[in-house]
Amino acid sequence: MFVLFLAGSSSAEILNQCKNITQAGTYVLESDLEIHPSSINEVCFRVKAADVWIDCQGHAIYYPPGIGKPAWKWKGIAVHVLNAKRVGVRNCRFGYLSQGIAAYESDYGVYVSNSYLTRLDFTSKNSDYITLASSLFKTIQFHHSHNARVSDMRGFGNSWFKSLDSDGHAANSYVKKVKIGNSSWTLENVFFEEYEEW
Repeated sequence: MFVLFLAGSSSAEILNQCKNITQAGTYVLESDLEIHPSSINEVCFRVKAADVWIDCQGHAIYYPPGIGKPAWKWKGIAVHVLNAKRVGVRNCRFGYLSQGIAAYESDYGVYVSNSYLTRLDFTSKNSDYITLASSLFKTIQFHHSHNARVSDMRGFGNSWFKSLDSDGHAANSYVKKVKIGNSSWTLENVFFEEYEEW
């Protein structure tokens, strides 16, 4: 179970531009946000604090699309969680990005729910107790991550679930392709069309 403890004010801070998040609290979007190409490493929200909720309220975070630009040339990260615990992201849409959410060295409750992800959507590296729930996705990757929980996730198009040296529990989900290497997952009502060793 994911439990998020928030410190400080009970009111939410409105996010109307990309920024570093260094304090616990609830942050909400009231409109779509475009990641400016000059942003540092083209990251919209770099989360460096524990006990953070980001609620997009159905709005999108996106990188300016290039006319005719192929997906593999997309840039930018919407939310980068680095060495932080108990971070939640919900009700978000991500587009034209190389990654929607990236969690590195972050444990105990990086939680993603009710979101629409595109292309390289979620990547977890050296992070434990990650939860993904009730979202659409294109690609999910776990690297050296443990005790992950994936439920009610729906891959679209040529979707991927990739896991290397990781473990967890996945339930009630669909993905087109599964690629596993040195990993141990418990699967419950998980449907996929293709499988390969990593």
